[in-house]
Amino acid sequence: MRQLNGQIGFLLGNRRGGYLSLSGRPASRYLGFFVRKNNKMLRVLENIEPDHYDVMKVVQKFWCVERQCQGTTMFRERYFPVQDTDAFVYESDAVQWLSLHFDVKESYDSRQYGRSYEVTEEDGALLVHFTKKTDPREDASSDVQEFSLWCAVAAKAPSEFK
Repeated sequence: MRQLNGQIGFLLGNRRGGYLSLSGRPASRYLGFFVRKNNKMLRVLENIEPDHYDVMKVVQKFWCVERQCQGTTMFRERYFPVQDTDAFVYESDAVQWLSLHFDVKESYDSRQYGRSYEVTEEDGALLVHFTKKTDPREDASSDVQEFSLWCAVAAKAPSEFK
């Protein structure tokens, strides 16, 4: 085992060209959850952040990554990709507030306008519909749809890690 200081991060890939890469705090445009769509790399999430925490330890396992975190209490979280899909699973052994920082865009696109999110709830899951349209403040055209995507977030009770 190697002792690391500073930002501790991880990278998990799927078989579709997407990946999940997180550290204690976002420090790069390449951190987050990325998927490939129509031969373009899209960032969906910038960060997944439990409320008031510090990452104390990261353990890379064969099929997942576990992070030990210190918040108001000590807790563990686990991330693993769902192979052959554009999805991943997040598990925690504690009930806690969790912030999902959506930032849907092509990985090299720094435009800020023309991005809209619609959040609805259906059967206990949050559905996020994102649409990117052109905007005259940054583009030669106006209101032309470039792409859209859906993201589903479902939660259940905390899991017991074995």
